[in-house]
Amino acid sequence: MAMFVVAYDIADPRRLQRVARVMERYALRTQRSVFLFRGTVRELEALLDSAAAVMDLRADVVQAWQLRSEETFLGRCRGLPGWLCPDAAIASAGADGLRLVPGRSASRASTDEEDR
Repeated sequence: MAMFVVAYDIADPRRLQRVARVMERYALRTQRSVFLFRGTVRELEALLDSAAAVMDLRADVVQAWQLRSEETFLGRCRGLPGWLCPDAAIASAGADGLRLVPGRSASRASTDEEDR
């Protein structure tokens, strides 16, 4: 399995919500339109195809980049990134099978200053 950064730019708010729902089923949101996805290239292609099914391919785009194996999901950053490790996860069984949904966290577990 590999780690991918997936980002989209959607022109219409209704399509944006639909694409976001597709992405949130399979990937971890890190910013408004940026997600981390862990899986095979075949699984990534299926995710991109699912997003494309609710997009207008003449006006919208979804892109993915594979992280190098030595790169961590935290990457390199300036400023205060969102907390990528949820405090909890909810197992949800549905038509797509079992999936994990990140729990909602009221506060971040640590900051850069606490780590120093």
